[in-house]
Amino acid sequence: MNPSSIDFLLELVEHSLDTNRDEGLTLWSNTFDRLFVHLNISSCRRLLRLIKKSGTSSDVGKEAQILGLSAQGMLEIRLGNSNDAIACYKKALAYLQNTGNGKGTEAWLWSNLGNIHYLSGNFKDAVESYSRSMKLYQEVGDEKGMALALSNQGNAFRDSGELEKAGDCFREAFSLQQSYEEEENSAISLVNWGSVLQLRGAYDEAEEAYRQSLEVFVHLDNLHYQAQVLGNLGTLFLETNQRDAALENFLHDLEINRNVGDLLSQSQTLNNLAIVYRRKQNSNQARSCYEESLAIKREIGDQQGELATLINYCYLLQEIGELENLNNILAKARTLALSLNDVKQLSRIEALEREVFLQ
Repeated sequence: MNPSSIDFLLELVEHSLDTNRDEGLTLWSNTFDRLFVHLNISSCRRLLRLIKKSGTSSDVGKEAQILGLSAQGMLEIRLGNSNDAIACYKKALAYLQNTGNGKGTEAWLWSNLGNIHYLSGNFKDAVESYSRSMKLYQEVGDEKGMALALSNQGNAFRDSGELEKAGDCFREAFSLQQSYEEEENSAISLVNWGSVLQLRGAYDEAEEAYRQSLEVFVHLDNLHYQAQVLGNLGTLFLETNQRDAALENFLHDLEINRNVGDLLSQSQTLNNLAIVYRRKQNSNQARSCYEESLAIKREIGDQQGELATLINYCYLLQEIGELENLNNILAKARTLALSLNDVKQLSRIEALEREVFLQ
């Protein structure tokens, strides 16, 4: 979307917020989602300023405040600012609780806060937030919300190593979704169940789950989830040393993400492709993937992702013996890690420096 089109769209949103509350909030939300997918950060921030301005109006008030805080929280976590994201959702919850009522909205906020904790690696807090969300969804009789929170809680259990609990969550979510014929969400739960099977080493069953879900997403023409499942298949084939199959799936994944303009997913897939090329001893292609990924990370302001990619790039340079270039990239990684106060990544950098230069 070109700048003049964005300016026109934002003016339309502002006019709608001023003239019709419900239509304005819906248009604001849809516009934010559209810009957020493409990580148009400056325009997202302009929209946030609009909703904050509207939040001072008695007509829009509470809904605008909560919508703006939740959107800002999602933007902050996407940019790697987990503490700021958590603060946004806690502020939204406090605001909602002070104004009273709205159990459905409160459930949604707790569910999103769970997503923030999950993306930050705080799995215990994520599980607790999803539990509070499910309790509220149950009180208002929202089975769709219950199923989504269950599925997300399953992700948190899975990634913290509690695979039995994860499987229970995914199966219960899948059962709920089938009861109201929610085809897309049922397929998402199937993907999540496949990920548990993959972690258990049941690769054939995991592949079948992924392929079944992929058929659904192709039928629904859902490109986002098609790309995600192709990425899952790629990682599965990478784990089982099926390099050509991994390469094929990651390339298809990358093609879809380029077509839809999802920059963050493109950079993640490029990193996966670099691993495949390294294992196939194609260092030039691996280098190209890392450099393209780094360019995207810098464009969208994903500094944590940039740091992780720089470190992985260093391993490639170590493998091919480019020590001078390796030293330059390590210096960039160290500077970035210090600016982010990322102790864990700094430790990895120092270990690599000792391994390479103190031999």
